[in-house]
Amino acid sequence: MADEHEARRPRVAVGAGAPRLSSSEAVCSGLPVIVHRNLIVIIDHGQASAADYVASKAIALERARAFPAGLGCMVIIPPDARPPKDDARRAIKAALDEVSQHLRCLCWTIEGSGFRAATLRAALAGLGLFVRAPYPTSVQKDVASGLHWLIRHFGDTFPTDLAEVTSSVLHARLGLTSDPANAPTPR
Repeated sequence: MADEHEARRPRVAVGAGAPRLSSSEAVCSGLPVIVHRNLIVIIDHGQASAADYVASKAIALERARAFPAGLGCMVIIPPDARPPKDDARRAIKAALDEVSQHLRCLCWTIEGSGFRAATLRAALAGLGLFVRAPYPTSVQKDVASGLHWLIRHFGDTFPTDLAEVTSSVLHARLGLTSDPANAPTPR
């Protein structure tokens, strides 16, 4: 049981040359979470457990205490993502409900081309018509357009080092870390 609990605990790896509180990558087992000041980026392949979403919520709430003016969030859904299981969907909804008062904006970045990606983008955009979030939301097709949308909604408090944010996303995708002592253990 201790091994399972240990596997669920976020492991944090800090980007090269970055202060510990400004940029880090956490892996909540199957859910990479990149934290850059008051911006949280989640790469969701749809294979994370409900416990991973609970852990990501804890990260967001911790950042909200550090940044009371609010958080921005980008959820990246890669082209090879699968729909999450029912318990994970419930955990996603619960996490968004609990974190919503701290969010200034949320960008869903649905990567890929073709019918599947277009359908998912349309479904998320359509959902926004029926379910009003207390913060602005957007659906974008790639990380660059998502970051530009976030900049417009963040104002002066946006983490301005886009190169570092983009690099952190790349590192998380490749399973890399710039600090081997804090690297996630292989599974």
